[in-house]
Amino acid sequence: MMITLLAAAFTLVGTDRTARLVVDSGAEEAVVVAAEDLRADIRRVTGREVPLVRAARPRKGDVFISTRADGRWEAYDGTLSGGVLRLTGSDALGTVFAVYDFAERYLGVDPLYWWNDAPVPSAETLSWDRVDLHAGEPAFRYRGFFVNDEDLLCGWKEPAGHRRTDYKYYDNVIAPDLMDRIVEAAVRCRMNLVIPASLTNIFNPPEAALLDVCARRGVYVSQHHIEPLGVSSFTFQRYWQDKDGSHPLFSYFSDPDALEEVWRASAERWARYPRVIWQVGLKGRGDRAIWHLDPGIPDSDSLRADVISRAMETQVRILDEVGVPRAGRVMTSTLWADAAVFNATGYLRFPAGTTVVFSDNSPGWQWTEDFWTTPRRPGGRYGVYYHPALMTSGPHLASLVPPGRTFRLLREARQMHADDYVVFNVANLREVCCNLDACSRMAWDIDTFDPSRWWQDYVARHFSREQEDWAAAYGLHYAAPQVHPESGMPLLFDGQMIRRAGLLLDRLEGLLRSGGLPEGTAPGPDDAWTRSLSSVNGLETLSREETVAALRAQQAAFFRSMAAAQDLYARLSGPERPFAFTTLVYPTSLMAYLSGWMLELVEAEGCLVEGDRAGAAAHIAAAASLAGEVRPLAAAYCSGRWEGWYDDCCKLDLYGVLDATGSLLEGVQASAL
Repeated sequence: MMITLLAAAFTLVGTDRTARLVVDSGAEEAVVVAAEDLRADIRRVTGREVPLVRAARPRKGDVFISTRADGRWEAYDGTLSGGVLRLTGSDALGTVFAVYDFAERYLGVDPLYWWNDAPVPSAETLSWDRVDLHAGEPAFRYRGFFVNDEDLLCGWKEPAGHRRTDYKYYDNVIAPDLMDRIVEAAVRCRMNLVIPASLTNIFNPPEAALLDVCARRGVYVSQHHIEPLGVSSFTFQRYWQDKDGSHPLFSYFSDPDALEEVWRASAERWARYPRVIWQVGLKGRGDRAIWHLDPGIPDSDSLRADVISRAMETQVRILDEVGVPRAGRVMTSTLWADAAVFNATGYLRFPAGTTVVFSDNSPGWQWTEDFWTTPRRPGGRYGVYYHPALMTSGPHLASLVPPGRTFRLLREARQMHADDYVVFNVANLREVCCNLDACSRMAWDIDTFDPSRWWQDYVARHFSREQEDWAAAYGLHYAAPQVHPESGMPLLFDGQMIRRAGLLLDRLEGLLRSGGLPEGTAPGPDDAWTRSLSSVNGLETLSREETVAALRAQQAAFFRSMAAAQDLYARLSGPERPFAFTTLVYPTSLMAYLSGWMLELVEAEGCLVEGDRAGAAAHIAAAASLAGEVRPLAAAYCSGRWEGWYDDCCKLDLYGVLDATGSLLEGVQASAL
């Protein structure tokens, strides 16, 4: 009997031919860029080149990438029809997402491959009997990355220029090619919005170039909540210094004309971009309230809120005057700190059409009270600002927010009609890739997202063997951080430990010099311990004994996770190893050592308070030993193409506190001689 082998319905790359990638001749630039990325993906997978052409119609055997507007928001389809593989969006960004979703599902290219070190699969041919991509409108209309607290990004690679501010962080401007990698990751994750930096001064050409990179890929560009219409206190200061060398007060209350001029000049430049989400509001220097710069502002919540409300009215008027059409205009006002308080009391007045954005109380753990108490206006628009990463308390150097926690909060946002907008604080991106994979899928379809199923899919996509064991190891890592017994808030993330360790190291040095607490002095609520170390997010502090217990539990939990991860890693071979190291082995090992290091420092402080100098010396030696374990671990994380990744680790200064621990030990040893 003769068996007839049927050829696949469509061949993209065969043994003797390749298909053409045909982009509709009327497509936007962003669609062409996505097609170029698809072409590069095919080259990485197969080693073969496919032609990329522009044409109004495809031929049989082509991949045809086109937009067919049908009124839906960013929906798309991928089908085989008449011998043509059609990737079609309901609008330009829908088409872009069709291309990247096809690359992920049918070529196996991880959306975050460049950042998480996931391998690109290898295949000699690419052919399919069926292609079935169908995505309706996303759950959250605007979905974005906020590149915030980006000290590692600013110090890595050759910068594009300097920001020229008197702020000690983010002095360097991210290079355009690195920015393009960030935006590429965003659109591969089906994000349609990027806030490109903590502070963007559009009057500075290297910084304006970051917006050009974003616009090329078709996404909306927007502004940090401290820079309405693109103007922070730093941009304001530089504008006037460059114009006439003057130093007017950054205050809409005392000198509104000076601020309005900069708002207008900035808005004119931002308005050149086709897709902008305008931030409206009012902040002082950095992320502080306006009255910190201008003490003349009345000491009344209602009057202060009125100043902010009038500022927003003026900002809307300026948008009208510079020609930003009201039809299709998108504005957000992010509630943070004072703005959240004023909103909760009902004092703030938001311009019509503004999307009111609620924040979590960071880091990615629960919504602030005003999220729950703010009445939802009929027809009003609401969104959320969420922290998979956060500098002050972390996560900053290690991914720590469980995807299940994120799911709970985004589901609450959807249920509370805050789904017009979601922006994720991604910091330096590399550290939170695992979270961002989950975040992006939730933002697109929170209604059917299942955290357990996502975990199964995540390990299946990245590991060919022992998938259940890898899933368990990731689970151990995300379950390890300890939380406050009353609030449930995390106690000992990387930022919380590292920043407080700086204070504790100074405390230990002082106690060593003085020989402990003065005779007759007992540690208590007024001790420096409770003032400088154990305060957690403004909540009731823990005693030293409770902190020690939490650190012991966390150290043990992370060491269990580290042991499981390292055991699996030792049996892993081939291209899966870098991904495993970046997303699990490094962060869980780092947290294991940091937790033990912090525990030893706390124990040392307790010994010195009690006058046990020998016990303190032993604990300091143990802390220095654990600190020594971090150095080679971090060196491996910052090796290869990631060399220099920690060169500008200034906001937490990991190496600084590790070195200070060694110096403290040297001082103890010297004093014992």
